[in-house]
Amino acid sequence: MVNFEAARRQALGTHFTEAENESELVSRLKKRRLYMAPHKAWTLPEAPTWRENPFDDNNWEFQYHMLRWLDPLRRAGAAGDLDAASLWEKYARSWIEANPPGSAPYKWSWVDMSDGIRAMELCHGLTVVGEQPWLIDSLRDHVNWLLEPSHLKRGNHGFHQHVGLFVLGVVLEDQEVADVAVKRLTDQLDAAYDEQGANEEGSISYHLQNYVWWNDALTRLDLEGIPRPEQAHRLELAPTLMAHATAPSGRFARIGDTDGGNARKLNHPHTKFTVTEGKKGRKPDATTAIYDAGYAFMRSGWGEVRPYKDETFVTATWGRQDKVHGHRDGGSVTYASDGIHWIDDTGKYYYGKSAMRSYVTGRAGHNSIRIPDRTYRKDTDVELIGREETSQFVDLTFRDPGYEGITISRRVIYLRGRDLLLVLDQIAGDDEITAVQQWHCGRSITSRALGTGFRLEAESGARLVIALHGSPELSVTRGQEQPMAGWTSTGWRKKGPVDLLTFQQTERGPRFATLVGTWDPQVIRHLEATLPKDGAWEIPVSHLFSEELLEARAPKADDASGTAAAAAAVTPTSAQPVEQDTAVASPLDSDEVVESDPEDILPLCTQAVPSSVNLQDSDAVAVMAEHGRVPGENVAKTVVIETVFCDGETKLMTQMLYFRRFERTLLSMSRVRVPQDVRAIHIIYISSDKKQWLPRLRSAVKHFAHTSGMETRIVVYAHPSHGYPALTAGHPDVLKGPNKQAPLRNRLSLAAQLDIAPDHTLVRMTIDDDDLWLPWQLDEMIAAIDQAYAHTEYPTFGIGLRRNFLAHVDETGVRIEDVSMSRMLTGNKAFVFPPQQREKALLYAPWNVPETMTENYREQYRAQGIDLLVFEGNRPGFVYMRRGNNLSNQQKTGFITATHEVSAVAAENALLDHLSDPTRTSPPSEGSFTIDPPVYRITVKRSGEDLSYHSNVKSAVGDDVRLAFHLLRGTVVVAKTGYGRVASGVFRNAPPGCRVKMYVQKADHSRESKVSNVV
Repeated sequence: MVNFEAARRQALGTHFTEAENESELVSRLKKRRLYMAPHKAWTLPEAPTWRENPFDDNNWEFQYHMLRWLDPLRRAGAAGDLDAASLWEKYARSWIEANPPGSAPYKWSWVDMSDGIRAMELCHGLTVVGEQPWLIDSLRDHVNWLLEPSHLKRGNHGFHQHVGLFVLGVVLEDQEVADVAVKRLTDQLDAAYDEQGANEEGSISYHLQNYVWWNDALTRLDLEGIPRPEQAHRLELAPTLMAHATAPSGRFARIGDTDGGNARKLNHPHTKFTVTEGKKGRKPDATTAIYDAGYAFMRSGWGEVRPYKDETFVTATWGRQDKVHGHRDGGSVTYASDGIHWIDDTGKYYYGKSAMRSYVTGRAGHNSIRIPDRTYRKDTDVELIGREETSQFVDLTFRDPGYEGITISRRVIYLRGRDLLLVLDQIAGDDEITAVQQWHCGRSITSRALGTGFRLEAESGARLVIALHGSPELSVTRGQEQPMAGWTSTGWRKKGPVDLLTFQQTERGPRFATLVGTWDPQVIRHLEATLPKDGAWEIPVSHLFSEELLEARAPKADDASGTAAAAAAVTPTSAQPVEQDTAVASPLDSDEVVESDPEDILPLCTQAVPSSVNLQDSDAVAVMAEHGRVPGENVAKTVVIETVFCDGETKLMTQMLYFRRFERTLLSMSRVRVPQDVRAIHIIYISSDKKQWLPRLRSAVKHFAHTSGMETRIVVYAHPSHGYPALTAGHPDVLKGPNKQAPLRNRLSLAAQLDIAPDHTLVRMTIDDDDLWLPWQLDEMIAAIDQAYAHTEYPTFGIGLRRNFLAHVDETGVRIEDVSMSRMLTGNKAFVFPPQQREKALLYAPWNVPETMTENYREQYRAQGIDLLVFEGNRPGFVYMRRGNNLSNQQKTGFITATHEVSAVAAENALLDHLSDPTRTSPPSEGSFTIDPPVYRITVKRSGEDLSYHSNVKSAVGDDVRLAFHLLRGTVVVAKTGYGRVASGVFRNAPPGCRVKMYVQKADHSRESKVSNVV
């Protein structure tokens, strides 16, 4: 018996009910034009072989054998269109005759899901052609086929098989078959949906599809008077999940086989809200939704404070990596804000075998950790092992064992109030591992590599992806075919290039700390202080960030681009705050920080980092580049100016700030005039752990080369693997610049200068990486040197220029003092060596030239065959930049002996042009030479609990003095000596944080005192 009424009422759902363009669909099929989305139209043969595949596409064949494309003809035939009914019968019967079950020679004839949907189409066709034997026999064949458990699949494919079997049962009035189908549907519903309303499949698009299909299936049960399974209530929660999975832009997050789309077709208040930008419906109750099925959806809000589309939206995925329509995306994240998908997934592309399909479904196509040349197991279960959620942040930790012998720990922290995403990756294994952290940009994004990360740009703004740990190798790949890299799906079998950003490290236990979002120096600075350099990154969020940083950041009027250009004072969050380029403070000692635009701070990498830069041992030094003027034939002097860039500095923020300043230094050096008989060489030393700055440095050197009269050499060196144990305490200059100290500085000089000045005078100078030279500085130094020969009998001498500029930077601008000083500052002094003292020249680095050129120091240097001279009357050409106290605690104000002029500029970038005005200072005149009166000092050194002290007071003042020493902790005297003749000694069991104060009683009974540094 056949139940024709059941065949009519079970014809429901998208493909079995009348469409808006119904007449067009029927007309097209009558003309034998077959269109099955997403494919192009194709002309049906008069007599199909059912082996056709005009587009070489698995999905096309899959749909072809479903036969549901015939349903417009079936509906028209049921409405009285005999031609349509006849055409339906022709193609349906042709398929049945060509594809008997079991013996069909073509694999697509009886494939899962297609078989169940075709069974429904044939059941509905009974209403058109009646109870014909060929059709009834085929329906029975479909019953037998679908009853066989080995033919069943999981996921929605199995679901459609069960629905097809149910329709067969009710139409053929076979209760036993219908009962089997209901039991299978009940079991599948229990597996397909959990108590949170999450579907078992790994695609948000298929969450929508399954929701629609399951509601149709439940309606089918209703129509036959069959009670719904008790798990049916779970479906009621599914629209809320889909609302959470909808980005502020109005489209689904691209998770699994999802290219886009939304839940616009659903009549649910939450989905209405998300597809209408909050204009209709009702917002979900929370801004964060975390689903046990492996999804986290986090956003800044629902449009309450800012426009709905501008809200920030972050996703993360985990769980089994073999979900139906899922990808190998465990731990992958996406990030959208201001209506732009900055970091996005790569979509589905299509369902056939291809390199692109393998890319988008595999590990390479996601924003996760990839281990090159290793296979990721598809049966991996990526676990959520840590979770904390507050109104301020969401903190998730995943464990991923997908690569054999390797465990990946990924921690994802979303700071809601600051629109920032922090991703912490730790990779553990027995051997050295090459690990790659990947970030796929959205289609509208262009990216630029920076020294420590990437700048992402869109039409309406920008975001940053910044590496906060180590020195990973950076790369940007776009549209690469072999192997596939830098692609995204743009439609069915369509792809488009996108920027793939990668950080790569090779070591035992590589780690990545990456910040995604707007420019936020406070957060970066704080993380540098709180994020451990070694050990596990399991610190609570409350320890990683201060309460102030967890609070919402007030939006800035000019922050739409994600780069806060306006200056705003903030409070430092560590004992040694980092100062921005336009601000008052120094990197270590100031009390105030002023923010600045990252466009001015983060330098652009325009070249790949040379692969040869891989220095490991402390003696490794490599000369990387030469640029500038070729020296003439009549060279009388070679001037070598040396700079060490951020020598011992490890903090990312400080490196960024100093590189921006160093670019100004390089600009100033490019303007310096070089006398005709002088060869000038600027040597820049940069350590191999900062090789991310090399491309920008080389680019800057090349850029300035066409205006510079100097040659420039870039020298790369390695820090000792054991660090600098002898320099663990003391003056900050020593701690931050160990390679400016003896004997380490000599190894750099020897490697960089072996080919320099073999047969003429060598002048060795230095300039720090944030100070400036004016165009006439070299003229002044050469003029002083030429005059010095008439005032000394020594062929080798150190010379200092008395006069220079002090530039004080603060929030109001730059205050400039033209001063004479009792200290010869770095950048304003030199060593001069004759040709015959070449070897000696290499042993006396320019940092050896004493700041204090006094009678007692001169006697010490003369004992080594070197004279010291101070030149009076020079035109100031050196600018010493002061921010707070710079690296030391010692103000330079006390060394000013005369102030000649004071001026000011509003901004630091105007300073160089302001001072380079030739009318500001008088041209050089005949100067004079002098030496300063003797000075004395006290030095202290700690050895365990003992503190030794020594003073040069007798050599500076004479033997007729009496000395007393007090050990002070703060203002408390811990120990002391009486007055005596001894200038050195030891305080035993000295507590930490002490200093030594020396009292000097002269022959005339006058008294003076000196205090050492705290040790």
